[in-house]
Amino acid sequence: MSAADAIDHANAITDYVQAGRVRTEVKAICENWLKENPIPEKPELVREYWKIRYWVQATLGEAYFGLGDEIRAKELLEEAYKNAPEDWMPQSTREQPGKLGKLLEESPLVYVKE
Repeated sequence: MSAADAIDHANAITDYVQAGRVRTEVKAICENWLKENPIPEKPELVREYWKIRYWVQATLGEAYFGLGDEIRAKELLEEAYKNAPEDWMPQSTREQPGKLGKLLEESPLVYVKE
């Protein structure tokens, strides 16, 4: 292996680990938002609340997927799809787990020597 290949592998591993850390942070932020933001009592705020909740829940599902918890990810995403206030919202996010899955299959951790 050349020095350039070693650097590329090291950078890929670093990026992979950093992505996991970011997913963990995103998970905490989204879970906190869901906990601290109940459905509003004012009817004029409810629709906007569900729009925001959709994106938070979809993002949380993707974070769980990226962290390897596909069961929890599926639960969150299905709930988000079911409660989406607009039809286009699930259509725009349904493909994300599949795309992420392909990236995760090609883990650079195969280059780590024990």
